[in-house]
Amino acid sequence: QKAYLEGLKNCTFTILGGANAVSEKMAGFLGAYGETTRLAGANRFETSVLVAQTYFSNPDSVVLAYGWNFPDGLCGGSLAYASKAPLILTMNKYEAKAIAYVQNEKITDGTILGSGELISDTSIRLIFGLAAGDTITVK
Repeated sequence: QKAYLEGLKNCTFTILGGANAVSEKMAGFLGAYGETTRLAGANRFETSVLVAQTYFSNPDSVVLAYGWNFPDGLCGGSLAYASKAPLILTMNKYEAKAIAYVQNEKITDGTILGSGELISDTSIRLIFGLAAGDTITVK
């Protein structure tokens, strides 16, 4: 990795997550090879929204992934990239950041990863601002 990084010119690195996710030691290591910034919220849910706000301008859709275990988010990253949509981590009772982002961006279309036990219909309705009787279309 060091040899590869030494061969790069004018690098910029963005670290996603706080020091518990990516250490300050690693940030310092990368800083020796280029400009390094960190996007970190108070938790993974907030960080995912910061990433979306930084890298997506007026998205048409969103990919929501269960935020407490990595497989949905890991696999969902590729889907989100292919869909040109931000990946937002959420879960039942931790919807606040997703609600604020999706409603502020006026997003009405999304892909939900994970079972209803992880991201419930109630959470989906809250995130998209749907009433209890509104239909959720499954694609």
